[in-house]
Amino acid sequence: MVVAGTNGKGSSVAALEQLLTDAGQRVGVYTSPHFQHYNERFRINCVEVNDGDICTALHTIERARGDVKLTYFEFSTLVALQLFANAELDVAILEVGLGGRLDAVNMVRADIALITRIDLDHQDWLGDTREQIGAEKAGILRDGIAFVCADIDPPKTVVKAAALKQTRRCFIGNEFVVSPFADGNGYSLRTQAGVDHRLPAIGLHPASLAAAVQSVELLGLDMSPDCVAASLAKVSLPGRQQQLRLGDGLVFLDVAHNPSAVSYLKESIAAADRSHQASATIAVFAVMADKDWPEMVDIIHDTIDHWFLAELPGNERAEAPHNIAAYLRERGYGGSTCTDDVGTALDLARATAQQSSADTPAQILVFGSFYTVAAAMHYIADRQNG
Repeated sequence: MVVAGTNGKGSSVAALEQLLTDAGQRVGVYTSPHFQHYNERFRINCVEVNDGDICTALHTIERARGDVKLTYFEFSTLVALQLFANAELDVAILEVGLGGRLDAVNMVRADIALITRIDLDHQDWLGDTREQIGAEKAGILRDGIAFVCADIDPPKTVVKAAALKQTRRCFIGNEFVVSPFADGNGYSLRTQAGVDHRLPAIGLHPASLAAAVQSVELLGLDMSPDCVAASLAKVSLPGRQQQLRLGDGLVFLDVAHNPSAVSYLKESIAAADRSHQASATIAVFAVMADKDWPEMVDIIHDTIDHWFLAELPGNERAEAPHNIAAYLRERGYGGSTCTDDVGTALDLARATAQQSSADTPAQILVFGSFYTVAAAMHYIADRQNG
């Protein structure tokens, strides 16, 4: 299986991995990027591949490539394929790194292609409109394969490509349908085969979870609704609405790095606040300069009481904190503090949170990029181990 999309790829992959493993399949998963360890990119039956096997695969590829130049991602993709070729898998799940048509993962002809939500991101590479980006994502489609689309409003380029390739297509909102329960406790899913499932509210986008369940159905695996619900309840994904403890408080981590992802993050914060009201939300924020960070800030500013804007040392792609601070001032979006790194920002955010009411403590939110969340994870792990 190959999974592409702007947002929600990781959620679909994590759900597929758990569902298929619980169904008795031997499953290999290739994802990117990693947060702390390169091994995170390669898993077999929910376990990261060890250093020795990765080094052996790298050595095999290095000997075979001769004078052929490979990018970092191309090397990693070949490592995954080498590891999976030796693992006697039932299912391999490959996550596209960027786009689809020209991505290294697209060398593989998948039995099922899954495309999650499509939005504006990586415009320098993929195009300036959803239609252009959709055409790049749809490059993973092949003649006659099964295709699951988790975008409720897919670009016309995706719909057209699915028809031209004569895929066996399942579009959310048509062949499979998701809707929230009135009590707010999860979602209902009716699959193409007419099977009703209950999707638990686990902080991951329900469309991505539903697409995973629909894909498992297309593989011909018989999982009862109870088994599906039990499997999905176990799914967790690092850096996606993840909570980690720092001292006597909690830090909320999310890799939201484009406007669409930030919109969903804001919705999730609002839903959480209805059940547990925080006195304030303090942001630790760092973002890449090529992202539409002004729109990201515009979307979520009324949720944030104070911004701690962090440098990402050594990352030339990162936006300068003082530029973000100037934008916040111009728009009247509240106070901000520029810091030298994510760790310093977290310490200041934690000190600010501790000054809030004990009955309704402030919450700390870290978001803006994978690099931001990875830096926070490293810092929190060091503090826990120290």
